[in-house]
Amino acid sequence: MTQQSIKEGRFRQKYDAAVVAVHRNDERVEGKIGDIVPKAGDLLLLVSGPEFYDRMRERKDFYITTPLEKEKFYEDESQGWITLMLLMVLISCVMIGWLSIFKAMVIMVGALFILKITSPSEAKESVQFQVLLLIASALGIGNVITETGTAEWAADLMISGLQPFGILAVLLCLYFMTNIFTELITNNAAAVIMFPIAYEISGEVGIEPIGMAVLTAVAASASFLSPIGYQTNLIVFGPGGYSFADYARVGFPLTMICMAVTVSVVYIMYV
Repeated sequence: MTQQSIKEGRFRQKYDAAVVAVHRNDERVEGKIGDIVPKAGDLLLLVSGPEFYDRMRERKDFYITTPLEKEKFYEDESQGWITLMLLMVLISCVMIGWLSIFKAMVIMVGALFILKITSPSEAKESVQFQVLLLIASALGIGNVITETGTAEWAADLMISGLQPFGILAVLLCLYFMTNIFTELITNNAAAVIMFPIAYEISGEVGIEPIGMAVLTAVAASASFLSPIGYQTNLIVFGPGGYSFADYARVGFPLTMICMAVTVSVVYIMYV
């Protein structure tokens, strides 16, 4: 690979891996990935294929900073098909109305245990308890907002201030507030906190509640303005060498486009 760029050296074909980012002296090397000439000591972020492990061991060209474990996601391919079929059947039962989502979930987990596709310990390791705790706390806050009349008060305040400008202004303000919340806290918490307010607004201005639910859900999920708003944003923050300004510069147009499309659809279909 000496004096050859990543593309010229056929890195992908040689190692069965694609270079995502190159860091040199703790700084990201700018330019097209394929045009970068690797040097000794460079830190490479790779997306590897199934053959990378063996090829890496044969050539001795890398010093691995993160240990690799060669393993499959499941031991038997039939287990994947069984799991997929169970999932489709139970989703169909929920859609038809034969089962609730909770009952379908319990049946699915029980079937996976009985068929030994997964174990209770593996299932426990897959549960993110901190996320569940955050969602449960947000649900409590949402319930308090509703029971104390805070949702009704906030809805009245928003309507009285924006009603002269029309329902469209109310929808834009609601989307904007939800989007700000989701940049500061998680999308689940933002949706739980803002939906009671949106529901109260729907009753007072004559918008279908389902429309407000759609607006709140999309606004809470469209987190583009900061790396801390969503897990995926944070994952690429370090390896990509990005800054907060990069997210704001690229995320602001995306936010505006998403807001315009969502508000327009809700206004046309549910008002």
